[in-house]
Amino acid sequence: MIHVQTDGSHWFIDNMRMQYMRVPLYEGPREEPYKTMSEGTVLEDFVWHPMVTFSVDMTEKRLKIAYERDDEIVWLGAPNPRILSGPTT
Repeated sequence: MIHVQTDGSHWFIDNMRMQYMRVPLYEGPREEPYKTMSEGTVLEDFVWHPMVTFSVDMTEKRLKIAYERDDEIVWLGAPNPRILSGPTT
């Protein structure tokens, strides 16, 4: 399990099971309401979601997670990642 903190979120990445969970740093309303994976990219918090792969890109300062939607690979990103625990390579 890898724990990454970004601006506004904690991300828990289980690279053995190929899933991740987003947990907000602060309680409060989201900018957009939750949508299903087929409707958009705003994901439900505190729920495990399947992923294809992920990377922590320190050059671009982004956490990147890829998942499948409608038979396509979609990438989501979160700014300014810091790895708090788990493997760093």
